[in-house]
Amino acid sequence: MIEPADFTQDTAEEGGLILRLNGAWTIAGVADADKRLRALGDAVRHIDLSAVEHIDTVGAWIVYRTARDMGADIVGVNANARSLIEAVGGVDSNDSIAPPVISP
Repeated sequence: MIEPADFTQDTAEEGGLILRLNGAWTIAGVADADKRLRALGDAVRHIDLSAVEHIDTVGAWIVYRTARDMGADIVGVNANARSLIEAVGGVDSNDSIAPPVISP
């Protein structure tokens, strides 16, 4: 049975926290973990995904957003998770989006 999204905290050698994520970081079970992540502040240095059993685009967005907002590195990530995190991170842009101009 796949466990819902969760995490533990350890102290990094250089100070700050290491978040060790585990379980399934999917839309079905990530809400509670997301609330707890938002409450941590910005003391996180590393986010370790080596124990994540499964991740979908919602989980990837939460990991990306948490790392971005806290200035943390993402470590222990497999190829599938890396591609999802890169994909959702690619849409996080401040570039203005203009509608196409169509000639009459």
